[in-house]
Amino acid sequence: GLLFIEASEPKGKFIVPKSYNAISVLNGFKIDLSYADFVHPITTIHAVGTLGELKIIVPRGVLVETSGLGVLGEFEVTDQKPNATSEGPLIRVQGVSVLGAVNVKVNKDVPPVRIIV
Repeated sequence: GLLFIEASEPKGKFIVPKSYNAISVLNGFKIDLSYADFVHPITTIHAVGTLGELKIIVPRGVLVETSGLGVLGEFEVTDQKPNATSEGPLIRVQGVSVLGAVNVKVNKDVPPVRIIV
């Protein structure tokens, strides 16, 4: 999804695409994958946050790799290591945050994820 000022945020039950573009400018944007169905073993999220926060929430059991740059901002994964399994899907978050933040957090209140084949 492309987001400028206002747009709908993906959440609830939906199929996670193989690739997703998320651009947040002048606001906060959240991608909640807590109840989403993973049909691809690897999903790439291209994330750009400018003057706002882009928050990605994942369920337990998801492995997250980040490759990003925070320019006067942050680009990070929190609480991910203890919850990842080698059997779960991989989410690659790539991008940049300028004067803002791109954060990935684990939702520990939902069941662990599984890949649907």
